[in-house]
Amino acid sequence: MPGVRLSALLLTVSLLVVSSPAQPPVASWSLERDSRDSSGNGLHLAGRGVRYGEAGSKRNDRPTATFDGRTSVLEAANDRRLDPGTGAFSISAWVHTAKSLDDVLGDVVSKFDPARRTGFQLSIKNNVGVTNTSANYRHVHFGIDNGRVETSWTDHGRPGNNMYVFSLLVHRGRLYAGTCEPGIKEAGHVYEFDGKSGWKDLGTPDRSNAVSTLCSFGGEIYAGTTKYRLAGSSLPESPNLTKGGRVYKYMGGKTWKHLGKLGEAESLYGSVVYKNRLYFSALYSPGLFRYDGGTKWTNCGTFEGKRVESLAVYNGAIYATGFDEAGVYRYDGDGWEHLGIVGKNTQTYGFAVYRGDLHVSSWPTGSVFRMDESGEKTKWEFVGRLGMEKESMPLAVYNGMMYSGTLPPGRGVPV
Repeated sequence: MPGVRLSALLLTVSLLVVSSPAQPPVASWSLERDSRDSSGNGLHLAGRGVRYGEAGSKRNDRPTATFDGRTSVLEAANDRRLDPGTGAFSISAWVHTAKSLDDVLGDVVSKFDPARRTGFQLSIKNNVGVTNTSANYRHVHFGIDNGRVETSWTDHGRPGNNMYVFSLLVHRGRLYAGTCEPGIKEAGHVYEFDGKSGWKDLGTPDRSNAVSTLCSFGGEIYAGTTKYRLAGSSLPESPNLTKGGRVYKYMGGKTWKHLGKLGEAESLYGSVVYKNRLYFSALYSPGLFRYDGGTKWTNCGTFEGKRVESLAVYNGAIYATGFDEAGVYRYDGDGWEHLGIVGKNTQTYGFAVYRGDLHVSSWPTGSVFRMDESGEKTKWEFVGRLGMEKESMPLAVYNGMMYSGTLPPGRGVPV
């Protein structure tokens, strides 16, 4: 198994790895002025890009280490004393992150062998671009795996009368679902999972047929609404003609506060937080919109008027997939850049940041690609096709592995 690895956009004053509560630490890295192990076991760290003792990066007047979230990493050599085995073990870390982020966060400490799918990770989870929702935002997550494959799925019930769960969001430890309910007297709802098999109805933000995107921002839930065209998914068209294109904030109970309509958009798709500002994309018309408070939104445009869909934040910018072509687009707050066409595809779908690299899914090859900016021109490296599927849609990182859902016929596949 690989050695212990520390890497994240964070400041940390100390990190302890203890094999069991009754024993002294196996390793203790204060990271005040260097990466040496103060436990006496000689498990010193080696790495790059870490700065020590900078002004403003202190806890209780003690200096700390600063990680830049791009290249900073510390690693311990493989040592059996760092193998947790089957017994109890504990990890303690002090971590501070900036309030305003232009990147995902990441692992605080990990020890994981992807070939055997064995090990653990302690991370601050930002799953963005999954596919039209920022599913996780600043969530502390501990994952452990021993290569076991779970082939069965537990049925947790159907939220309302939906024919499509459009979005899933974890917020303050609870799971929320935005749905498409296309009947003439129906509308898109938001539901809260009760942890067993029931879903609590949190109401309908408006009368359009879908709540297409959910986002956690400033400790609150925000929802975007859509008039979803079901015929585009080879389903009977919805008789509900009410347009969406609006954003709402959840106020409790079944109450939603209207925060404005986004230009001429009748349907919204993606949402993301970038530099402490909230952004939404449109579905059937081009547009990326920034929330400016009250009911005011600024249209940030798109690249050459092309539609942008799934949104992710990575290495200082917003990234967007496209339905008009298999492109990926980058927005830095001032303007747009085209990052090329992804493989022999016509559309791009979801994003995930895995092992520090941005990945994107696609149609109709059902493949996943990794962004490579090592040269003068951005390239998209093929990392595999998901079986014989035609469409890979959501990408998500869980317990050290990246997973994707597919169409047709709707499978989940580790990448």
